[in-house]
Amino acid sequence: MKIGIVGDGLTGLLLAWELRKASCEVTLIGDGSLRIASVESAGILTPLANKKNDILADYEPLLDTALDIYQDISAFFGQELIRPVPIIKQGAYPGTSPYFEEQSGAAVTPFWKLTGPFMNILRAWQVNTGMIRLLRRHFEAAGLYSRRTVIWEQQQVRRLLADYDYIFCCEGAAVRKNPLFAHMPFTRNKGDVMQVRIPGLPGDAVYDLAYKLVPVGADGLFWLGSSNIWRYEEVLPAAAFRKDVEEYLSRTLKLPYEILRHTSVERPTIAGQQAVAVSHPEHASIRIINGLGARGYLKAPALVREALAAIL
Repeated sequence: MKIGIVGDGLTGLLLAWELRKASCEVTLIGDGSLRIASVESAGILTPLANKKNDILADYEPLLDTALDIYQDISAFFGQELIRPVPIIKQGAYPGTSPYFEEQSGAAVTPFWKLTGPFMNILRAWQVNTGMIRLLRRHFEAAGLYSRRTVIWEQQQVRRLLADYDYIFCCEGAAVRKNPLFAHMPFTRNKGDVMQVRIPGLPGDAVYDLAYKLVPVGADGLFWLGSSNIWRYEEVLPAAAFRKDVEEYLSRTLKLPYEILRHTSVERPTIAGQQAVAVSHPEHASIRIINGLGARGYLKAPALVREALAAIL
């Protein structure tokens, strides 16, 4: 079976990985951009559904599928691409739950001018988002990665339909340029993120405070984010976000810090924030996986497995 995948972000790469394991002939098509949500993401798998500490009802099955795929990729490359990580959160311990435990504050107060109570969020994992580059290089070395942009005009669509048994559109936020799915209620959403250096702040946990601080390497490097903006003209870093971050860190952090990078990316979202894996209403062999929003690393593996089950 010949499969064409348009989109070389997380979803397209995981789909190509799983299809290759199923002995399908795969071509991955994408422009190689690094300014996409799955590259700029923190890669956190968390059971929290919202700031009220509600737990995602389907977290465990989503997590099981995610671990199965990410650990498989880790074993293939001989690298630790996913690891368990506690999330330290300010707030009262909500009682007996497999997802929470009390935190004395010993991991917080030496570094932050904050008062408790604090708690740890358990059963959380961190995916190394460098996996995007790793998988792209892997498929390119295998001759399965075509670096180009698909222009969705009729002749191109006819050519793709002639070349492949199935075409999967995994374009993320760029899907709004695809007229084949103009009937779907896509929405615009962007988030600002930063890379900051905080020497002396331990990198063995995620700090979920006013902003999330996620360790991303040695030397006190952290991902910081993110904003959640629905109304905007351009996808550019917001000066107001930087100002708010600087004021917060200066007010609450006991350690020096340095902002190394500030960027903004669009997220793939659909009205109602529902992720989908469906076929085109007229072309059954053209399918789409999209709408993962800010939970791409948690949801993408299950959606990829769902998409495979529909065609294999």
